[in-house]
Amino acid sequence: MRILNFWKIPIRIYPLISIVGLFAFVDGFSNSALCTLACPNNIITENDPGICGAYVDYTIELGDCSSYTMSPDLPSGSLFPLGTTILTATSDVGTSCSFYVFVHDAEMPTAKCKEDLIVEIGPPFWEKVVAIELDDGSFDNCGFIEHYSFSSDIADTTVFYTCDCDDLGQHFVELWVTDIYGNQDFCETFILVQDNYSFCDASGISFGGLIATEEGEGLEGVQVDWDWGIGFSFPQFTDATGNYYFSCLTESPPYTFTPHLDTLPANGVTTLDLAFISRHILGLQLLDSPYKLIAADVDRSNSITTLDMLEIRKVILGIKQGFPNNTSWRFVDKNYVFPEPMNPFSEPFPEAIEVINPYNGGLDKDFVAVKVGDVNGSAAVN
Repeated sequence: MRILNFWKIPIRIYPLISIVGLFAFVDGFSNSALCTLACPNNIITENDPGICGAYVDYTIELGDCSSYTMSPDLPSGSLFPLGTTILTATSDVGTSCSFYVFVHDAEMPTAKCKEDLIVEIGPPFWEKVVAIELDDGSFDNCGFIEHYSFSSDIADTTVFYTCDCDDLGQHFVELWVTDIYGNQDFCETFILVQDNYSFCDASGISFGGLIATEEGEGLEGVQVDWDWGIGFSFPQFTDATGNYYFSCLTESPPYTFTPHLDTLPANGVTTLDLAFISRHILGLQLLDSPYKLIAADVDRSNSITTLDMLEIRKVILGIKQGFPNNTSWRFVDKNYVFPEPMNPFSEPFPEAIEVINPYNGGLDKDFVAVKVGDVNGSAAVN
């Protein structure tokens, strides 16, 4: 009996009391100390215009917590940078939740082209042009330009020009720029391929020239038709400096080069032009060049009257979208000498250039561009 009582006493009193007290303590701590935070769903958004990031609002639900801190310290409404930012909210007792904000760059870069690129064919009788050679300061709002190409395909980076009549001359091209996030933009320009040193065996002769205003400003986008008398037109267009170029013309002359441009009739036409024309009609202050007189004759009647002023008013007010029997621009052979400069209508003046001699090539087939209705030279040329 003594042995039995000896073992009951310590087991029943001391160990049992210690185990029960421990469980009571742990259970009491969990019921009073823990709380729950609720974070928002992950946020995916675009950058704000002109900013390499985005201002983002979000809400943390406190639940039964009394306060929390954010890591990193970017409270709601902060500017978040491009890419992924992981945020963790931690309560005052240590519980936490997390979410991320992803800002991606959706803004296009800006493509800027050189006005034109001149390529001279030489040994080994071909020339390579890489797209970046056309770049004139393209830039991206965030990061940098990663790819330069001739199309939206970033692998389309190179073109080759050879001693071939199809390659010589003016080529319309696009320069595409792509930023590090895949956004793209493009601009348009020309590549002029020449064989001035006759390295090529391509037959034919080349022609070209400058189309510019009386003040010498080159006019961009003029269509110049080439015709050798069979009713077909093979156009080229003037570049940003007003130059056009035909190469390897192999058909028999005569050749005729005729410019055309009939857009934006109100370009440069204002009430100030009306004032100058009115003073000319009244004899108070005459228009002092044949090209200004041609510009004033908007109805193409070979005279300057109040009817021209009426048509100009209609264009200024938007009542009409052009001039009767006329185009927005007229072009005069620069080498033509008016027999009566103050009466350019005394005989028909040449609005095309004809080449009779098959060997009379060259880049001197120039025209003076006249903006109809604009007698003070205020029209934009590009």
